[in-house]
Amino acid sequence: MTQQEKIYSERFEKILQHTQITRPHENPTAIPSILSMMNDLQPQDFSLSTVIHTMNRDWDWTTTNLFAEGDINAGLFMVPKGHRIPLHDHPQMTVFFRVLWGHLELKAYDWDQRFPFEGLANPRSHVQLDGASQTQLVRPELNNIHAILALSDCAFVDLFAPPYCADSGRSCSNYREKAWVQRGGEKLMQLERVPSS
Repeated sequence: MTQQEKIYSERFEKILQHTQITRPHENPTAIPSILSMMNDLQPQDFSLSTVIHTMNRDWDWTTTNLFAEGDINAGLFMVPKGHRIPLHDHPQMTVFFRVLWGHLELKAYDWDQRFPFEGLANPRSHVQLDGASQTQLVRPELNNIHAILALSDCAFVDLFAPPYCADSGRSCSNYREKAWVQRGGEKLMQLERVPSS
């Protein structure tokens, strides 16, 4: 990507460089510094006051690829009010999720490893986020399956380490909530994979 093609600020450029060097998916001690840097991001780092008005409201969401090099990938996501990104996973991935514009609802689950073949997941979080919220972290064992509902027109940036890659076993799967199930005195959600269209 040449300098002319970049649509993000020097501040985000420094985050990308730091992530490439520290490799948080292999070195979890790097995660706090990246979270802190991501918390400083502002809408103007991506010209959102202009870009948000180009959102295609006929689509559930639009994605602008910001960066892709080696194990590091970043994208800007815009979701119109009332639209949603369905439940999906991030296998073997570390993701930094920073809301920059508007309000959204995040619902997250993690697989319950005690019942590996039953599709049962622990409810992890169900929160509302906006530009004042802290960066959210996704790890293989944390917030890995989640859905997003736009409560207003919203935009967020995702920093992936590593990104999706089917050849490396990191394909994205979508899920639907099937039913609450009692196991071991806990209330778990049974998730059903949605076949790819």
